[in-house]
Parts: sequence; structure tokens; C-alpha cells
Amino acid sequence: MTAYPLSWTAENSTRGTVPAWLPGAVAGPNPAVEERAYGLGADRLAARTAREFTLRTLHEWGLEGFAFDVELVVSELVTNALRHAVPHLATPRPIRLRLLHHGGYVVCAVHDPSDRAPVVAEGEDLAESGRGLNLVEALSAAWGWSPLRTGKVVWAAFAVG
Repeated sequence: MTAYPLSWTAENSTRGTVPAWLPGAVAGPNPAVEERAYGLGADRLAARTAREFTLRTLHEWGLEGFAFDVELVVSELVTNALRHAVPHLATPRPIRLRLLHHGGYVVCAVHDPSDRAPVVAEGEDLAESGRGLNLVEALSAAWGWSPLRTGKVVWAAFAVG
């Protein structure tokens, strides 16, 4: 999987750092990048809040036609962070959602405070849970994760243009 660095300092910035592997990417801050970030609580409403934020952002960017897949993947990534990252911490810390639009791609990235790697479930195709990353893989053009000093970021990219 391809990994890329993310800066989590600028809330609701309209200038961001583009993943180097995106076609047309320019290293460093890039004014051609649309970016939105949102801090989520570590509670049961986080996935719903993330979906609403994603839908609103995609509407602002004129990308409503891609909302179903992107919302579903964002929901899965946030739910995974809530289920697998937050419970292992003595003090729950927030989850961060970042959406980037550059060229013909939208990238959604979820930063959580755990350094535990995401694991793709294998085996039982009819399992009722544990299939979220399989769904992410099926719906996105690419996905991956990167360790950070403050946890990790799990991302998924969508071709939208």
C-alpha cells in the first residue's frame, strides 16, 4: 500500500498537502487542493457526524454523485477507529477526518490515536462483522495506512473525474 504524510494542524484549510502518488501532485502545500478537516469525538455519534460532514463537503465540491461510496467508506473507517483504536487507550482521544479533493480524486483520511495496524479480515464471507476494510477495498480506487507520531492515518482514494 502507498503511504503519504498528512498534516493535521490546519482546520478547514483550503490549501493542503497532496499525496505524492496522485496524478498531477505537487510536493508540499498546493493551492489546487481543496481540503476540509473535522475533529470527531470518540463516541457513538462519530460515524453519523462523519457521514454528514462528508455529504456536506462533497455537495460544496459539486461531487454529490460520489457521495454514497465515499460516505460508506468514511463511516467504515471511523467505525474501525472507534472499535479497534479508541478502546485500547487509557484516555480516549479524538478521531480526525480529513477530505481532500485534487484533480480527479477525493481522498478521505481518518486519523486515530492508536498505532495498531488495520487488518483486512479473511475467511468467512458471510460474517456479520469484520468486513469493513474489504468494503473499503472494493469501493475505493486505492487505500492504505501510515503510522504517525500520534497514532495512524487510514485513507481511501476515489477517482471522481
